[in-house]
Amino acid sequence: MAKKFQAHVDGSGSGDPNLLVVAGYIAPAEVWLDFSAKWQEQLDHARMPYFKMSDMSHRMEVAAWFCRLIEESKITAAISCAIRTDQLKKALDEYKYPVEIIGLDKIKNPYYFGFKAITDIVAQHQGQLGIDEPVDFVFDDQSESEDVRDIWNLIKLSSAPEYRKNMGDEPVHKSDINIKPLQAADLWAWWVRKWCRENIPDWCGKLPFVWGAKRDIRRMRGHARRGERLSLSYYLTAHKKVSDSL
Repeated sequence: MAKKFQAHVDGSGSGDPNLLVVAGYIAPAEVWLDFSAKWQEQLDHARMPYFKMSDMSHRMEVAAWFCRLIEESKITAAISCAIRTDQLKKALDEYKYPVEIIGLDKIKNPYYFGFKAITDIVAQHQGQLGIDEPVDFVFDDQSESEDVRDIWNLIKLSSAPEYRKNMGDEPVHKSDINIKPLQAADLWAWWVRKWCRENIPDWCGKLPFVWGAKRDIRRMRGHARRGERLSLSYYLTAHKKVSDSL
């Protein structure tokens, strides 16, 4: 029986000219239901309306407590994509766009590239995580959410055919104030961005939380850098196909 895997993903660093991280966790839907109930219990115990890692910089013992719940839950994997936005912007500005390409403002927004990158990464490598069915994505609400929904067909078209079958239903965007797995994604995205910003070597292997890690949750990470010409070319080609169909 299919497990109906869901990836809950949040972004960290929106507006940062140098680094954007899109990251979160994957688990079956029934695991997320149990997880959400337990997360809410901890919020109630801590008298917190919701969890936001950026508010925990001086309350690391509380952050550690919530991180332990993530480790204790039957979460399948942690995923992340770090986007060096300064390098990506340079590559996008230097690219010779075909005259028929439209919507360059969307193409040049790092969030769209991150959205595409993390869905592609999972579709291409989910077999390494023991997942053999499509994964549905739930993203935290962003100002770009409505536009991202409009270009989902573009994103699927710009993925290689052999991986497209692994991509689930159209992603949805919800508020992390209400959705507990998105609060867990917020914690993970915040730490991934911190480690990347500080150039921590092999952070993905070492997991250098200040409180230490007790469970080795399987992890998958990707990068979007200046040199990703092939990916960009494929992305633009698909953009033209979708534009032609409008």
